[in-house]
Amino acid sequence: MKLVASVKDVRLKSDLSDYAGELSVTTLRRITDKDNSVGAGPGSEPATTPDMPLSFTVPCATTADTTIGSECSIATTANTLVPGQVKEEKRSNWLLGQVQVFDGGADADADTASDNTLFMDEGIFVHDLRLGAPPEARGDHHIEADQDRTFLPGALAVVDDQRTDAG
Repeated sequence: MKLVASVKDVRLKSDLSDYAGELSVTTLRRITDKDNSVGAGPGSEPATTPDMPLSFTVPCATTADTTIGSECSIATTANTLVPGQVKEEKRSNWLLGQVQVFDGGADADADTASDNTLFMDEGIFVHDLRLGAPPEARGDHHIEADQDRTFLPGALAVVDDQRTDAG
């Protein structure tokens, strides 16, 4: 199972320069499958795991263009993060919790989490149609993004690359 994260135009809040650190993507996962053992050895009993954390680091690269912030992206797999959690030819259902993205804190390192802060989380932006086109579409470049809590649906894409399509 592929996990893809991509965040563009990432900047430092202090001076809006490119962010050269790392981001950390975190969520909870609950897996239900029929590949569990009641006793010792392999089994085929149905079971559901308790909620378990799933997180990974996303590196950021600065851009040469001063009008665009850093690009942070990664494409990895669930088995790269936790070997053996996705078994070939075994169906499973995954429930993912709210996806949160944290900055790297003062040292820009996602692994030292003591001062990392929430950068963005999933959510939905609802535009008030009575106002017409959104500000960015009207060319109003005096609008500043909310640097504290940006909402970006689809920040984490889960792709089933093991599925075979019929036909």
